[in-house]
Amino acid sequence: SVQHGLLQVAERALFLWNNDHFVNLIAHNRQVILPIIFPALDSVQSHWNPAVINLTHNIRKMFLEMDEKLFISCHNHFKEGPFNNSFS
Repeated sequence: SVQHGLLQVAERALFLWNNDHFVNLIAHNRQVILPIIFPALDSVQSHWNPAVINLTHNIRKMFLEMDEKLFISCHNHFKEGPFNNSFS
């Protein structure tokens, strides 16, 4: 997973995002997927490895460009607290 502390595991999980077919599937299902993975994408910002942080930043940027309104909604929801599961 992207939250995993081991560098190789984190990098491999993040490299999936370089696959066009994978990204296309994610894009078509982003309303379901982004709210689920957003906490992991946010928490990786404190990862010890700069490469993992950079890869995660690229994924966050991709989601922001893909659907800015959804990204901002997920960001605001996550900042409200992890136990509030109602998305609008």
